[in-house]
Amino acid sequence: MTWIDLLTSVAGFLLTYLVHSTLILVPAWWLVAKRRWPADPGLRSQLFKFSLLAPLFTTLALTACGGPHWGMRIPLAGQGVLPLPVETVATGIAPADVVVSAASSQSQRSTVSALVADKRAGETVSTSSSHPEAIAPELSRHETADPNASLPSSGGWIVCLSSLAMLWTAGVVVGLFRLCLQWSQLRRLYQASTVIDDQALLSETDRLRSRLVIRRRVALRIHPQAQGPLAAGIRRPFILLPRQPIADGETSATLAHELAHIANRDAVWNLLLQITCRVFFFQPLNWIASHSIRKEMDFKADLLAVQVLGEPMSMVKCLYSAGRQLNHSPTTLSPTYALVSGMAVFQSTLGQRIEAILQSEVDVQRPRWLTRATMFSALLSCVLAVALLAPRAVNPNSLTDSLPTDKNPMTKRTMASMLLFAGLSMPATAEEPQPPATSQTTDKATLKTTPDELPAGIRRFNGMLVGRLAAKDVEQGTFTILVDAVPRVWRNSQAENPRSIVGKTINVSGVFGKFLDVLVVARIGETIEFECKHDGDGLVFPGELLRKVAPYDPADYPVLPEAFRGFRGRVAAEILKKDPETFELILRVEQVTKIWDGSSAKEAKSIEGKSLMLAGFWNRRDAYHDMKVGDRIDVGMQHIGLRSDHLTVAEEIHRTAMRDERMNERMNEREDQPREGGERTAQDDPLQGFKGMLVGRLLEKDAERGTFTITVDAVPRVWENNRSAKPKALIGKKVTAEGVEGRLIDALVVTKVGDTLEFGALHDGGPRIRVGEVLHKVAPVQPGDYPVLPDRFRGFRGMVTAKVIRKGDELSELIIEVEKIDRTFDGSQAENPKSIIGKQAILAGFWNRKDDFHRINVGDRIRCGMNHTQILSDHLVVIESVRKVDGEDQ
Repeated sequence: MTWIDLLTSVAGFLLTYLVHSTLILVPAWWLVAKRRWPADPGLRSQLFKFSLLAPLFTTLALTACGGPHWGMRIPLAGQGVLPLPVETVATGIAPADVVVSAASSQSQRSTVSALVADKRAGETVSTSSSHPEAIAPELSRHETADPNASLPSSGGWIVCLSSLAMLWTAGVVVGLFRLCLQWSQLRRLYQASTVIDDQALLSETDRLRSRLVIRRRVALRIHPQAQGPLAAGIRRPFILLPRQPIADGETSATLAHELAHIANRDAVWNLLLQITCRVFFFQPLNWIASHSIRKEMDFKADLLAVQVLGEPMSMVKCLYSAGRQLNHSPTTLSPTYALVSGMAVFQSTLGQRIEAILQSEVDVQRPRWLTRATMFSALLSCVLAVALLAPRAVNPNSLTDSLPTDKNPMTKRTMASMLLFAGLSMPATAEEPQPPATSQTTDKATLKTTPDELPAGIRRFNGMLVGRLAAKDVEQGTFTILVDAVPRVWRNSQAENPRSIVGKTINVSGVFGKFLDVLVVARIGETIEFECKHDGDGLVFPGELLRKVAPYDPADYPVLPEAFRGFRGRVAAEILKKDPETFELILRVEQVTKIWDGSSAKEAKSIEGKSLMLAGFWNRRDAYHDMKVGDRIDVGMQHIGLRSDHLTVAEEIHRTAMRDERMNERMNEREDQPREGGERTAQDDPLQGFKGMLVGRLLEKDAERGTFTITVDAVPRVWENNRSAKPKALIGKKVTAEGVEGRLIDALVVTKVGDTLEFGALHDGGPRIRVGEVLHKVAPVQPGDYPVLPDRFRGFRGMVTAKVIRKGDELSELIIEVEKIDRTFDGSQAENPKSIIGKQAILAGFWNRKDDFHRINVGDRIRCGMNHTQILSDHLVVIESVRKVDGEDQ
């Protein structure tokens, strides 16, 4: 073989590889990156690995081994695509009229005619070695539109092949040289690191290594320049940590994740991926596939680590902590990232990986043979079809090339169409994998991640928004939504037209603390409700309420008739929906029974037969919890914010349909009476009839059934409708709660055994309590977190001056230290009001005074009227406006 034949063969190999890899990788990219199929990240990674390596074997089989091929050939000695006639295959040379007509000069025509005559006379002619100049023009000119068109000279063709070969060789050399530099940098990083000799960590590593069946020794090392935990090494694997770890749950999760990379031999695959991408650098799909494979390795390692740890929350907290550390103190990693597997190498996928851990139903212990067999059968069929039928580049001077025997022109048209389609569908850049599709879809508008310009009517807005999540960044605490409704506008809002934001895509920033948990578990396309305000530059989250809700339904957010705005009076209505978390009711108004003085509604009767949202039950919780969907009530209400669509309770609520509740109450009263013989009664059990807030450590949970068990550490609040005679006796007891559903499930999912929960508890009978209000994680109970009121202060009603010690945004409450009793109101039952001076107390009831609450900061001195409504509770309720006082204002 001459060097010209060698150049042509190499060019044919590379061009054939480009065609085959495109036809194989495009469907794989579409399935994995676009459709997220299969669901198991391990299978997705294997699909991409198979698709990345298969074109190499199919190309070698055809070019080096001369495998069978029935597709079209792309000759490299000229122009066009050549399906040779059957006679060529039988004789090894084309017919005389075809060859002679293809010659570009009179001398070539004479040579070809002589060759054909000799062949027909029985002489053996080797066209590839004796007269290649007679065949090459024929291969390039056959079936062309203009047989007299000029061809490139053989010298020009050789120069072109030589240039391409030199460019490819230079690219390979540069790529492999850079890979060697990366390997050298990784080696220096390893040599500069120090060994971790903490016996607790080494023991934990050995335990996890044995569970993952890793027989090789794994070294633990530390280097401050490492960007998060890293795993590398083929013969001698090691884990590199950025700082000295502490033996806890997050450290175990980190070690389990990195050991999972070692168990999966990801270091070998990282090296193989880099070599493939650098040798075939001209194929952009290789880089996309390599990037996707490395991401899927992280998803697979996460699930394997969760299996080893036995619970998911350690892994979730570990990923969340890694994201926050990288966000606040980013370190730059050298290009060695290409050869290592790390927990935070791909920072943009941390949120998606947390979602996959919390929401994935993939069982990594159960072999999915059906899915695996189906996937690889389809892949093998696709690869065989590409190898046998896809176009391939050939060297026309080579005798080892098999020639097609199909004279039907439809074959080449079909193959050309396939090649054109593959080229058009090839992505130009890599795309981030999208979260799994949700049941919530958007039909009326396409979710987009680029926010719209804020309308002028939303400036200085303060209220609640509802919309579908389009994008999120947990590390930055931001998200993007498509606004569907503006259910509430606060009184201090100065926006001229709040509803102008409906239908707009907006960006909201400032999510922090416990609300990040909600953002973590919220998926793209799901509907969220949250408080929002315009701070002059953009929309921010002030830290009041952020939760997932049901898909947007206009019936859940009724719009008031314009003629009804400003209404004050009483209405008779039926309860359609109840929201215990926000203390709201959706009512269908049957009749306006009374219009009060001061009502500015132009036509109060315009609300009859329509729905409205009624809020403001924060100081009427007992009445709220006694109501049920379907009850008919007569209630006084007022429309305070003219731009809002919600009304506020203003008077006592009367139910007109009791649902036999009075009979049930009487039966309960009989059961609570003491029995003869000194038997234990219901009054002896502090759980019976309890209604209030409990705080305790989680002992066990069942998120699927919505149940959990805690050991009660504190009883911070007791509601007015409580019937338990000794609620404080619950402290230290085990209590099982049920009825966790809807959005409260998210809080239960992200809580692990040992964490402390605070929730609203209602006992309606039986051995369990029902979760009826807020459910969220809090800090472990410490002395002073839930101060107890002096007995002689209970029943107080008056004006107090106090200092703010702590502020709780979740329940809008303050911990205050009382400095002075300014005045005692009529009706106060406190025996000694001054017994509270110098002591701390819980001050709540700011739900209708949010402006005052947000203006208060820790350390401020305030003066306000307050009332102790429930003798058995330790919390006070605000009853008059709150104002700050100066140090001289005594």
